[in-house]
Amino acid sequence: MTVRRSSGDIVVNAPNNSTTNVYVQDVKVNGKKQRGLSLDVAALARGGTIDFQMGPRPSSWGTGRNDAPPSLTTGDETPKPLQDVTGPGLGTATATGGQDASKLFDDSSTTQLTFASATPQVTWASRAGKQQPRHYTVTSGAGAGDPADWRLQGSNDGITWTTVDSRADQVFPWRNQTRPYQIDKPGRFAQFRLAVTRTVGAERTTLAEVELLAGGDLDLGGGDIAVTAATDVHATNGTPVSVPLATVTGGNADGYRATIDWGDGTPVTEGTVTPSSRAVYQVGGSHTYATPGYHQANVMVTDGESQSSATVGVQVGYAPTSGLSAAFDSVCIGDESVLAADCDAKTWAYSRAALAAAGVTPGQQQQVPGTALRFTLPVIPAGQPDNATGNGATVALDLPDDATSISFVGAGTQGNQSTTGTATFSDGSTASIPIEMSDWTLGGNANGTPSYGNVIVARTAYRLHGTSRDGAQPFLFATAPYQIPAGKTLVSVTLPTQTGDPRTAGRIHVFAVANDGTPVPALTTVAAKDQTAKAGQVLTANLGSVNGGVPGTTGYRARVQWGDGTVPQDVTIGASGAMSGQHSYPREGTYTVRVTVWDTLSSSTGSFTVTVERGGSQPAIALAAAGTVRTGGAVTIEGRGFAAGEQVTVSVGTDPGRTTKVVASATGTVRASVPTSGNAQPGRYAVTATGASSGVPATATVRVTEQVQAPAYRPRMVLTTTSGPRGTSITVDGSGFAPNEAVTVVFGNGLAVSTVRANGDGVLSGATVSVPGPAKPGATSVTLTGATSATKVSRPFTVTG
Repeated sequence: MTVRRSSGDIVVNAPNNSTTNVYVQDVKVNGKKQRGLSLDVAALARGGTIDFQMGPRPSSWGTGRNDAPPSLTTGDETPKPLQDVTGPGLGTATATGGQDASKLFDDSSTTQLTFASATPQVTWASRAGKQQPRHYTVTSGAGAGDPADWRLQGSNDGITWTTVDSRADQVFPWRNQTRPYQIDKPGRFAQFRLAVTRTVGAERTTLAEVELLAGGDLDLGGGDIAVTAATDVHATNGTPVSVPLATVTGGNADGYRATIDWGDGTPVTEGTVTPSSRAVYQVGGSHTYATPGYHQANVMVTDGESQSSATVGVQVGYAPTSGLSAAFDSVCIGDESVLAADCDAKTWAYSRAALAAAGVTPGQQQQVPGTALRFTLPVIPAGQPDNATGNGATVALDLPDDATSISFVGAGTQGNQSTTGTATFSDGSTASIPIEMSDWTLGGNANGTPSYGNVIVARTAYRLHGTSRDGAQPFLFATAPYQIPAGKTLVSVTLPTQTGDPRTAGRIHVFAVANDGTPVPALTTVAAKDQTAKAGQVLTANLGSVNGGVPGTTGYRARVQWGDGTVPQDVTIGASGAMSGQHSYPREGTYTVRVTVWDTLSSSTGSFTVTVERGGSQPAIALAAAGTVRTGGAVTIEGRGFAAGEQVTVSVGTDPGRTTKVVASATGTVRASVPTSGNAQPGRYAVTATGASSGVPATATVRVTEQVQAPAYRPRMVLTTTSGPRGTSITVDGSGFAPNEAVTVVFGNGLAVSTVRANGDGVLSGATVSVPGPAKPGATSVTLTGATSATKVSRPFTVTG
């Protein structure tokens, strides 16, 4: 093997290496014997040769006492490698012109950003406060447009910038090359920016990644707790979705507790918080949406001291319960550097981007080359099963009436796969149907010929291994067409049941079923035009129209999500496909409305915006006691702007919540007190008052603090004498009473009573009581009772005569 380099090639020789000779016997570097397991890079700086001698048995090479690589530290010292202080969730990235520069700080060089000019500025603002990096890296893009001159600058206010490093005449010989730099004048700043002043190779700068590296123990956490919503969350109705919904940073990570309101009216569930990367945690959960539609889920995270929340958009698509997608049980399509897939049970997979480049995009109709067969790969959320293996499932086909042949679109893994399924016809009869698929890489021969009469549908440029690229070129095939017997109507196909370890025996993978019938027009939604509304007033909205597809016996179905966090509602659909609905927005703002329509095969979503203006008097509430109550205490609100005489529901969002109802006065005012639960955790909670007729909620925030525990008093007393005749003076000392409280001294059952006062420390010193004349000889007691602490303590006394 030869590694070509401009500074000198590196040649690696292992002439006797084989599946048997897998053990290193000896190594030479540039002709000199090499015993150690590490190599100084200087030995190959200008090229060189490494010669391996291999053998069938382990040898003593590399096992010597001094053969191990040198340690980075001395003794028990802990290594403190350089760490990147940037990354997802650790701050915000922007570029000149407002471009989102987060791709440059996402820990992946496969994502790129091409700027609008040749002199862009990229700014990173750390969420954790000031940082002091001592090194940084710049990674060139996949295309031309490399920065040649730049300044690295730091700032604490975003106004005054200090240059900490500058470079000129820099060259990136390779694409996606990462070059490290040591900062000339390190400083501690909350913001850093890379200001490019010259670009070569193109009119606009392209970068893949920027890192700011600091050593030692870094504090990347702390600060206020912050929840950031995930983007592009997709699900399918009736199928559990389990994906990260948000990230959380700041606060006390050990105390994180998450809850998820899925936005469909079902009960709130606990979320799962797991470490993601360097002080960033993921919040996820599992949920099954019953119906399609767009949903606004809410993720709330608290650490016991503070809380934060974010709204996550979840697009739930429709898939028939008996169609091919219902049989999907394998994930074969992945995304580079983002989401791995495992098509062959050995972590190899198709690349979504490479498939698209080869002309295959889910949701778009494709034609099998040289035939009249057409197919559409279903739109499946990333990370969810996207193909069916030989799992014995029965797949309803719902073919066009004039279809005469079908073909299975997919591939085999671990070699060619020759299987047989069962075709079922409308008259109840069955027949065998071959499902034979060539190996997805043609056995590693990109120029090979498919078997079984397979037709190449797509040939991709590369394959994924995990989230990285692999050099093999996988194919998608269409099987040889199956001719539907004349006079028969094919209604379903039962896939074969394959057994054995998929890592060795392999599987068929069916992504779609092609047919030659007249294509059904795609289900299409025409979005409504943007509209306006008044807060608190009912909006009768035009929600657009729907056409195409294959409606069910009751027609199309649709649901609308109004963009204000409410649960999706059913849509009224007219005979012409026109859609409408009604909604009342509680407050002004601009809202994105999404309408999802589905037929018997798929779903489609359109959107438009509603601008809500102030609609006259708006309800408002204010809290008494400066908005603070103790756990178990009552939250008192005063409100105005409600409709005269309407019933107003006042709720406090503690866990468990508390609600009360009052009636607004003739002038629209209300006053109510809502006791909080004695189990409510300290924190900030929403207080909401909503009128039954106006429907516009007024909100405020209450701070619930811990209940102050009453001090525990345990008084003690000492008598200077414990016996004596009538007339004896008894000195009483006590402690443990409430500060400055009145203490009653009682002899016996009240024969003698006096009142004294404890000092500021709750101590009673030198109080006296005399044995009264009426006291009878025998056992009795002296008792002290605190007026404030309501505590009592007694000591025995014996009257001797």
